[in-house]
Amino acid sequence: MHPPQSSPRTSEGDACREQPWRHFVLDNFLGTDEFERLAVAAANPSRVFQVEPSDKHQVQFSLLEDIGLARNFISLDFVGLLHRLTGVWCHLSSDGYVQVRRATPQTPEFPIHVDSGGPRSFVALHYVTPDWSPADGGRLRLHYDKAGAVKSVIDPIPNRLVVFETAPDHWHSVERTLRGTRYSLLSEWMAVA
Repeated sequence: MHPPQSSPRTSEGDACREQPWRHFVLDNFLGTDEFERLAVAAANPSRVFQVEPSDKHQVQFSLLEDIGLARNFISLDFVGLLHRLTGVWCHLSSDGYVQVRRATPQTPEFPIHVDSGGPRSFVALHYVTPDWSPADGGRLRLHYDKAGAVKSVIDPIPNRLVVFETAPDHWHSVERTLRGTRYSLLSEWMAVA
């Protein structure tokens, strides 16, 4: 195993937020050089993004193929971080990859929903766009229930890692990207039974 490329600089104890449901936010997750490499790789003009034909939300995704960069999100160090945050040992979902996701002003808003990765699963979301500003949109919104008003908003600021359980009552949505292109990484983790 290689030594970690970088480590979170935010105290894990300070990362926990309870409203409307428990989730974790760690800023400055990667070191500056590693984050810059990731931002360049995500926005590489030769990267091919796909959209599932039946996906009405038009989620644009690609795989993070650079194993050196992916290691930041699939290594034993990352598994240990997830365990320290959630208290649960996890393994990468059966798909076993890290997705690069892209959203543009042409991408529809992602409506309120819950994710369902299995009996107990978690999502790790890392924001990669280096020059995001509030006028760009694309915020993650957390809700108490399907019909509920927005309870908490998470800005997709550069180098922010968000982790949450995909529980049946963890309603969330993503507002439309209003300008520019927003990149993020997504990995899904299954609890070890």
